Amino acid sequence: MEDNIPKFELDISSPGATADTEEFQNRIVEFISKNISGEIETKILCYFVSIDGTEVEAKLPKKAYKQALLKSLEFFTEVENYEKCKTIKELTEKL
Repeated sequence: MEDNIPKFELDISSPGATADTEEFQNRIVEFISKNISGEIETKILCYFVSIDGTEVEAKLPKKAYKQALLKSLEFFTEVENYEKCKTIKELTEKL
């Protein structure tokens, strides 16, 4: 049960920009899916790395899964990735 926790660059001038990337949204869906299936057991979603190299751990607790999935659903609906939307809806039903 190992999870390769990704690192995302964090732009201090636009901290929300990372959340608006497909890579980050895919990580949320993958992370929740693996935790629900028991493939991994961790709260660490990713690490954010600032320009000076400082790493900050970002956690996603189980109580926040539904909210995170709803945000991901919004993102993938907007970019018209309906296969991912279907996956997210299935995950939401498992919560």
